[in-house]
Amino acid sequence: MSAYLSNRPRHKQLDDYRDYIIHLLKTFPQLSAVKVQRKLKEKYPELEVSSRSIRRYTLRK
Repeated sequence: MSAYLSNRPRHKQLDDYRDYIIHLLKTFPQLSAVKVQRKLKEKYPELEVSSRSIRRYTLRK
């Protein structure tokens, strides 16, 4: 049963901000995860996410 649960698609916290992240990376392709994090915090101050999480999220997409 645990194998079944691990294969289910999961909603990631950053999925809600995916369009904005894609826009940033298309506009500024060399933007680092730290700078993406700063821009996200400027636009969405309530968002609590590490630059490492952003780096892993963007590598997956």
